[in-house]
Amino acid sequence: MTERRDTDEVAMSWLLSAQLGNRLIQLVEQLCGSTKSKSVAQYSQDEELVTLFNFVLSNGNKKDHIIAMEYVSQILKNLSFNLKLGEESEPEDQMVQLVANLASQLFSSYVCWQTTGIQEFMRSLFLLQCQSWKSLSEQTINTLKSTFLKAFNGLIASLVKEDSAKLLEDGSCLRSTLKDIKQIIMEDKSSFSLTMRMAMLTKDLLSLVYEQVKTQEVCGIMLDHSIIQALLEILAPTEGCWVQMEEQLSPLYMAPAILQGSIAFSEFPFPKKMQETVVWDHKHTRISMFFCDLLLFVCKHKNVEVLEEEEEVSLGQYTHLVVSALHSACHATVVQELYNALSNHSVSEEVKAGTTKLNEDMGALLELLNQGNKRLITKQIRDRCSEGSSAWCVTLVKVLNIWMKAEDVNIMRLLNGIEESALGYIATKQSLLPLLPNEPLMDILAEEMGKLSSLEDSPYLATPCISLITTALSHVPPTVTKDVISSLFSVLTQWRENADNIFLYATDISGMAWEDVVFTCSLVRLVTVLVNRHSMHLEAQHWDFILCSLCSWAQSLEESRLSISVETVSGTFTCAVSKCAGCVSEVMENLKANPDLQKSYPPNLLEDWKEFFSASIYNSLLPIFIEVAASYNTTPTVILYGVCRALSIGVCRAGTDELANHTLPAIFNADDAEADLKLPDSEQILLNHLAPLLVCSHPPTQYAAYSMLSTALPGIMEQWEKNKTVIKEEEDISQRPLPYAITRCIMECGSIVEASLADKEMGDECIVVPYTDSHIYIAGYLLAWRLALNALTHASDANQHQYSAYLRQSNLLQKLLCNLFKLMPRAPLVERVKQDNVKEDKMPSTMFSTELHINPITKVTSRLVAHLACKVYYDCTSRIPAAVRQWFISLERHFQQVVDPFTATYVSPLLIAQEMAAVSNSFMKFDNMTVKARTGAREVVATYTIDEASMEIVLRMAPNHPLSTIVVEDHRRLGVSVAQWRNWLLGLNTMLSHRNTPLMQSLAFWKKNVDQKFEGIEECYICYYVLHGTNHQLPKLLCRTCKKKFHSACLYKWFNSSNNSTCPLCRALF
Repeated sequence: MTERRDTDEVAMSWLLSAQLGNRLIQLVEQLCGSTKSKSVAQYSQDEELVTLFNFVLSNGNKKDHIIAMEYVSQILKNLSFNLKLGEESEPEDQMVQLVANLASQLFSSYVCWQTTGIQEFMRSLFLLQCQSWKSLSEQTINTLKSTFLKAFNGLIASLVKEDSAKLLEDGSCLRSTLKDIKQIIMEDKSSFSLTMRMAMLTKDLLSLVYEQVKTQEVCGIMLDHSIIQALLEILAPTEGCWVQMEEQLSPLYMAPAILQGSIAFSEFPFPKKMQETVVWDHKHTRISMFFCDLLLFVCKHKNVEVLEEEEEVSLGQYTHLVVSALHSACHATVVQELYNALSNHSVSEEVKAGTTKLNEDMGALLELLNQGNKRLITKQIRDRCSEGSSAWCVTLVKVLNIWMKAEDVNIMRLLNGIEESALGYIATKQSLLPLLPNEPLMDILAEEMGKLSSLEDSPYLATPCISLITTALSHVPPTVTKDVISSLFSVLTQWRENADNIFLYATDISGMAWEDVVFTCSLVRLVTVLVNRHSMHLEAQHWDFILCSLCSWAQSLEESRLSISVETVSGTFTCAVSKCAGCVSEVMENLKANPDLQKSYPPNLLEDWKEFFSASIYNSLLPIFIEVAASYNTTPTVILYGVCRALSIGVCRAGTDELANHTLPAIFNADDAEADLKLPDSEQILLNHLAPLLVCSHPPTQYAAYSMLSTALPGIMEQWEKNKTVIKEEEDISQRPLPYAITRCIMECGSIVEASLADKEMGDECIVVPYTDSHIYIAGYLLAWRLALNALTHASDANQHQYSAYLRQSNLLQKLLCNLFKLMPRAPLVERVKQDNVKEDKMPSTMFSTELHINPITKVTSRLVAHLACKVYYDCTSRIPAAVRQWFISLERHFQQVVDPFTATYVSPLLIAQEMAAVSNSFMKFDNMTVKARTGAREVVATYTIDEASMEIVLRMAPNHPLSTIVVEDHRRLGVSVAQWRNWLLGLNTMLSHRNTPLMQSLAFWKKNVDQKFEGIEECYICYYVLHGTNHQLPKLLCRTCKKKFHSACLYKWFNSSNNSTCPLCRALF
């Protein structure tokens, strides 16, 4: 019939008849009925109907209608009706797939854009794409989108033939769809995924318009197209909407800048109490992500005939969208990092993905823009700052330092463009100062010093001036500030004499408003910068002012301790004082470590610090540090995180004397009171306070606790070693536990760590995600082990073996070593930092050879745990090698194949080099023995001389040391019998295999035995040593038959292993 329609009027009449039209409508209704209750036979029938329907439609000519247009309209209405069924309930996947396919065939066959049902149907298609239906398959969703775009493609083509201006008319399908998209993304409940879907759909629509609508203007990029610009105007929020969304941004964005004092804000944006909820509204971030994606798309779409591929582009009138998006990107990144640090997982993966996309798209977009656009963007951000917005000042700093290159910014023009009468003049100027060259920076410093000198009688008006001077002093060279420092202290001294109450010395600041504290905070930060950057220019009277002020400010914190973890103003003041204390402590620590440096400072400065100031400051800060850490563990907040971090910086450099003479409140453990080994109360209280903080949910507190425990450990072990343990002679190896607080931490964390790594095998590399419970406990576990292994170096030789025996026999060490091979990376390489005038080492730099500094400013990363695990393994192999060897031997063969090559590759070379260096640089001198190292051969040669006879032995270390025993070789034997010589070699071999002493100490012990033998004392005929390897006792127990003497411990072990009490030599009863 379709073939005959052009020549046969009857055929034409039948095709346009109501009979055929109504039948097709019935087919559509039948096909689109519910698919849930259909039988197999009905599905088969549906397939035949679809084939028939497609045949009818596919035989048409798009220029002529096969069936009447009124029936096409009715078909579209029926399809729309079936799509709308999904608005209230989950749509059926098969039904949507069927409707989309039918509609796709219809749009391929008919010019149906003038029918009354087209817009309704297209809106139904659009709305269905705006939902996150779980019932629809990915294939169906793609078909839905394809059908929608096919419809739009035909619609645009038909309108362009008539008049392209109709695309933008009110009520047009394209304009209505874009308004719908705008309405959807502007809704508060919209998600990032939906916004991203709308962005992809919008880009497809813009592409269709750009490809089909030709304009007279020359378009270098899609954005230059006038119709595209008009469509973007439809989508863009108004200026009022942007302002409204900005007001909903979280004030926590400014928390780091305020707590660090980097910018002098005109307001204090935080709630009075830290625990008050601060809502993070994501709407601004979503909208920014949407427009950043669109702008990147229309800028990347270049016309190569007009623009070269690498040529930069211009945004024209749309730079304001980039400005808003940059503000949002900076805000979202900072706030997300702040919430991540709380370890409460409050940031969803969708938000993280959206923030990441916004940052990536923004970086790509800025790469495309020309320099003029970039400078205009920075100028617009600066203008927002000068209006008085503190949040925009933070954004300006981040944009200038992170997003823009130096050549893209004219700092002097930005600075000179600020009006002094502007509300945000000081904060904006302060934001720009760090990027100024030295000469203009010095000019501004001189200008502000002049203003400060005129304010000797009005200190409260000096806060803006002090803030600018502080920032300038943070960046000018220390060599040009001596006169400035003298002038500064002249003004500060004058203020203190006239009105010392403004300094808030020894004052309870609880309940004070920010306006009452901001001046003192600015003074504390000024002092901190002077100490940190210009300490060599400070004279004796300046140091006296600083140290006395710091003591008084620390006392103010002590007076306000109840409010520090509650009130934001008190917390901010605490941050300033704590960082000042940290800077002063660092200077004193450097003076102590470098006596030559003391010549550049006032005489007796270090002595005065120790005698008069340090104890007072730390006795104020340490209890506050403990209390705030406990508060954070209970109720973590973003502000409290910053306060806790600052306190950690303030206390982490406390010295041995300050920690030993602490004033922390008493806290004891019931188990410790019943234990045999005890510490004095002062050391025990310190341990009981700090050891639990190794698993604090606040990483800087973890690291500060570790630093202080490392400092206090020598003194703690000195007291711990004074405990006398009852050593039973019948025991071959006695056990001695390490301080209980440390081993308790290892045990408590150990079970959690094992559970976290339960699904890993040795050799698997476990990536520990930062700011998670796993990261906290694994890091705490490894830090506790570093302390335990470090404690061995402060123990006597005899006790070291007892501690090692305790760690091994309690199974703690075996569990640790297994865990380490789940945490250490398979290739623990680190990037070498290039240094000028330093010859590069050919050996690759690894986590074993690289220093790991643990302190409150250590960055929390998964690499940190890996590096820490490597350091703990290195400590084990270097300090208790025999214990590690015994663990290795006990492993199953396939696990040995994991441990052996890893150790031989990364650890053994370092240990061998360490042993060789120890032999070469040893201060131990022997009367009749010489020891030499042969580094290349991994050998140590010992030559023992007596009278004219000499003996030489060679100790050869294995390539996988310490997993394989050290081989003892006989190179020369003179003056002793073969049997005696073999006994000595056997004894030395036994010591090297089962004891953890270094080579030089082992050789010294062996020599002592040989000396005793030559002096006429017989060795024990069980161990073949004169001195016992553990208790260093001489053989005492005499056999009445053969008259040979034995060590009591050796004899007891002989009796147990032989199951009788006979002499090992003559077999007579003992």
